[in-house]
Amino acid sequence: MPIRIMGTGSFLPEKNASNTDLEKYVDTSDEWISSRTGIKNRRIAVHETTAGMAAEAAKKALEMAGKEAIDVELIVLATVTPDYYTPSAACQVQAELGADNAIAFDVNAACSGFVFALNVAKMYIETGFVKNALVIGAETLSKFRFPHCQCYVLRPAGFPIDLFTSFFLSRFSCPSDRDLDLIILDT
Repeated sequence: MPIRIMGTGSFLPEKNASNTDLEKYVDTSDEWISSRTGIKNRRIAVHETTAGMAAEAAKKALEMAGKEAIDVELIVLATVTPDYYTPSAACQVQAELGADNAIAFDVNAACSGFVFALNVAKMYIETGFVKNALVIGAETLSKFRFPHCQCYVLRPAGFPIDLFTSFFLSRFSCPSDRDLDLIILDT
């Protein structure tokens, strides 16, 4: 059964943190970070919440797809940094959007979480349980400080980057019997 990405959305927190800003918290320098990663700046959350920023990314994906929140049947949100353990971040996004008909739950699988969330949504659609899904990857890792580590190499910041991406997937009729590949867009 062919599945396609109908819309994408993203959101970045307001605060910009430079490599020079990181020098205040960890033993590093702009030259050291930028020569190894090419990164000069990153965005970090200060007052924004994981669910709030995920909802903003979701709104953009729905807008691009030409869909309303009431059309959403499934919300799968990948995160290791929810605002609360319960209710789940996906349920908070569901409430923010007004997606009253959607099943909503979080997937916690760290770096591979978004890939798992995408595959879970794909399976729900392929089995016919739902016709569409909103898949969201949302991390607010700047909530945590990692002193004395070299996380600015492993991640784009000593305070890891906060990024929110969402995709709206839907089943559709294909003129042939072959399935189309999912194409992930880098937003």
